Amino acid sequence: MAWPAQLQNDGKPTSCANPQPVAGMAPTYKLIVLVDVAAHVAADVLFQPIELQHVTAKAGDTILIHNIYCMDPDDQGAALDIVFFDAVPTIAANNAAWATTDAEMLKSQEIVRISSGDWIDLGANRVASVTTLGKQIVTQETTSLWIAGLTQGTPTYVGGKLLLKIGFLRP
Repeated sequence: MAWPAQLQNDGKPTSCANPQPVAGMAPTYKLIVLVDVAAHVAADVLFQPIELQHVTAKAGDTILIHNIYCMDPDDQGAALDIVFFDAVPTIAANNAAWATTDAEMLKSQEIVRISSGDWIDLGANRVASVTTLGKQIVTQETTSLWIAGLTQGTPTYVGGKLLLKIGFLRP
């Protein structure tokens, strides 16, 4: 995989190597997300919160989720959800049932589903590109957002990673 190693998530809350948005442009983030190699069941935590820094120019700004691209090198093609938070949430361990409290979910701002029908099978791997233009998020006390993932299928990621690209637009 040719994506920068510093963007890898080691399963702990982490930043994306302090990416800086281009002046006048909304940021795009490329991540290598490490996931558990054991079999998952539906509604398991897929990956721990990852901080996306400098999503907005200042706290309280609005940003729109434009698109999410995901590459599954293990060719699983399972449905998954990416939950966006305005503060770092406390969630269950990887490959455990998503059991986030109501208080933690108050930090959630939006959710994007990559459904099983979104995946395109390319033989040895699968890719999905979901355009979610218009899903609006307001950063609260920082310029960061956090994402966490949960599976809606029963994948086994023997390679232990997914590649994500998340693009935003400024309204």
